[in-house]
Amino acid sequence: MASYTLHNPHVKLTYKEWLRQAEINSAEAKTMLVKGGRIPSNAVVWGDENGRPAYICRSFYEGKMHVGKAVHGVGAVILYNGLKGIKVDEYEVLVASSTSRWTFDSTEVVTTTVVNSFDLRRLWSIFNLKTVVIVDDSTSMVEEGLWPDAREALAGVAEISGEYNTDGLDLYFLNDTTCRMNLKDRTAVLDLFNSIQPEGQTPTGKKLQEVLDKYIVLLENKEFNHKPINIIVITDGDPTDDPVEVIVNAARRLEHSGVALRKLGIQFVQIGSDPLATEALKALDNDLEHQYQIRDIVDATVYDPKDPRFQQEKLLKILMGAIDHAVDQGRPPLRV
Repeated sequence: MASYTLHNPHVKLTYKEWLRQAEINSAEAKTMLVKGGRIPSNAVVWGDENGRPAYICRSFYEGKMHVGKAVHGVGAVILYNGLKGIKVDEYEVLVASSTSRWTFDSTEVVTTTVVNSFDLRRLWSIFNLKTVVIVDDSTSMVEEGLWPDAREALAGVAEISGEYNTDGLDLYFLNDTTCRMNLKDRTAVLDLFNSIQPEGQTPTGKKLQEVLDKYIVLLENKEFNHKPINIIVITDGDPTDDPVEVIVNAARRLEHSGVALRKLGIQFVQIGSDPLATEALKALDNDLEHQYQIRDIVDATVYDPKDPRFQQEKLLKILMGAIDHAVDQGRPPLRV
């Protein structure tokens, strides 16, 4: 497995340091340093720009790395502060690769898989949503040894999202009132998890109501086109309260407010092998739309004995799979 270094986006560096590292990366053929508009033929295509292929790129600006878009023969534009487009003449593009090991300065190694340009597009789509995560911090998460798996998986996803997204992850817990917004750093997620003492039951409905009330109002604001919101609920057990009424009321509220179908989704993800949790999550996924005549806003991923470990790669696959599932079900995928 090849490896290359990505500078931590939260630490400033000099132009010469970036240029030197870009040249090293190019030598390992994982990213390619480009000057001007001559983009290599094996660069990963992101989309189309006025009939020309567009590519994912990144470049150095004011002490930090920024993600942007490059077009062959034209050059590249990077996003500064998530809004302003800055034209650059020297930048890196991602080239086609198999598995790659990404190493961040002074952090643990994070492994991800870039299979082809289609998978990378889906990965990019994930991080162009507003991703909100609710983690089960009930007693059973510690008793079953599941807490470290959830912590490590989310830390890895947050680190990758820091490379692709200006927002990061919003992270909540079922019992603890602590929450953090816009997490883009692995260490920040690890520190947050380490500050939480799992205890109590599984009040999924109560916490989901709290989170939905906070985010749906953003989608109802017609003066601001908020990006789509994907709420992920990671849980190991059967809810100790009833989330059904919460979900049904949320779907009806979205309909009444005229919020577009693709603007909000809820994904329940089972961690662990509790059969009661499996059945409860299946019911949420399969029954609500027809039983209550509401829009389908719920997906569920239950325990798979062939893939029992809850890891970063699995969580990314689940997130990408939700985009595909939306297409399979004939409804617009969550996208900007």
